[in-house]
Amino acid sequence: MKKKISKIWGVGLTLMMVVSLLLWAAPVSAGNTMEWDDEDIPDAEDFVILAGADVLDMAVAEAGLVIYAAPGATATEKLYVSTDKGVTWDDTTVVADIAGTPTKMDADFVAVSPDDPRYIAVTDDTVGLSHVYVSDDGGATFDTLGAVKDVVNVRDIAVSRESDDNRWIAVVGDDNGGNAAVEYYEIGAIGADWTDITTGDEGSHFTHGVAAGAVAFSPNFHSDEIMVVVTANTAAT
Repeated sequence: MKKKISKIWGVGLTLMMVVSLLLWAAPVSAGNTMEWDDEDIPDAEDFVILAGADVLDMAVAEAGLVIYAAPGATATEKLYVSTDKGVTWDDTTVVADIAGTPTKMDADFVAVSPDDPRYIAVTDDTVGLSHVYVSDDGGATFDTLGAVKDVVNVRDIAVSRESDDNRWIAVVGDDNGGNAAVEYYEIGAIGADWTDITTGDEGSHFTHGVAAGAVAFSPNFHSDEIMVVVTANTAAT
């Protein structure tokens, strides 16, 4: 796979160079000469969401107008939302009912549905195992999906588009042994619960000693029901 990817990149680079040479050979018409300019680096009064805080994860809705930013524990119990492509930001508190008690949570990772900019899912590990919370109103209110079973170190979360009135939430990372952990939850299914797919027949292709670093649902998930997981050998160089 590594060699194949290298070849693909090599072809891409060659094509890029050829196209670039052709562009350079084209004459520049009068009045259209390109000029250098400088841009100010955003500061606390510009496009910084929260001064002194890192952005741990971001999710952009399909049309690009709505953006969610999860700062993790650096901004306790907050999720930041922009509805104008990142020009301005508002914050919302992540509150979910845990065993009958409204509990504030940190937003560590966030994902947005590809067919609904107001449908989001966030993860939080404040209460031990990573918990997942979903919102269908852009973060104004949240419901809990409970704790995932084996994903100790969450590295990514994804939300599918709606399919037969249901949605799938996937969380990936690694377990206590440093092995890939991949779980999904089908919202709307009878008796829905977190399902680990790294075991049994479905998990036969997952290798011990690797971590799951990214997950995504197919844009046509409603028809093909495909989910892709990227894993990496964290012990290798």
